[in-house]
Amino acid sequence: KRNIVVKRGAKLRWRFGGDTLHNLTLANGPEGFSSPNYDNDRTYTKRFTRPGKYQFFCGLHPVSMTQQVVVR
Repeated sequence: KRNIVVKRGAKLRWRFGGDTLHNLTLANGPEGFSSPNYDNDRTYTKRFTRPGKYQFFCGLHPVSMTQQVVVR
């Protein structure tokens, strides 16, 4: 999903499908982190323990791939 609201403590998993590399890069949020570059259905998992609004983009495709996660 492009935008999602979750409770504090929720764990999200991103799946990077296909043979094109992607990543998860934080543009803005209460806690800084990012994923390595992944492809071929590899996954990245993050548990959100700090409430707030997290805005992400793919560092390799920053215009077309964005997401917002709100943690309550």
